[in-house]
Amino acid sequence: MDAATQWLSQLDPIAWLVVVPALALLWLLWVLLPFAVFGIKGRLDRVSAQLTDLHEELQKLNSRIGYPRPDLGLRAGGPAPAPAEPALGLRIDQDDRLV
Repeated sequence: MDAATQWLSQLDPIAWLVVVPALALLWLLWVLLPFAVFGIKGRLDRVSAQLTDLHEELQKLNSRIGYPRPDLGLRAGGPAPAPAEPALGLRIDQDDRLV
């Protein structure tokens, strides 16, 4: 008799009431998980399309109001751009306070 069989034979009947349903639940989840993943793919595709549309709309609005596209200073050898001024003419001083 191997160790697993010996361990199972020593379990109390009340422990069986916990172990068997827990194993059955794990098996059920293992079987159903791939179907849940396939069901999510369509929703993720729709959300991705909505994000793309939103990004395009934001670019159109920014170009219409004349707000430049952010330059992250990723050019090789180029200096980092100055930070953009906040809206409403507010400025931030060296101590990160609004002026």
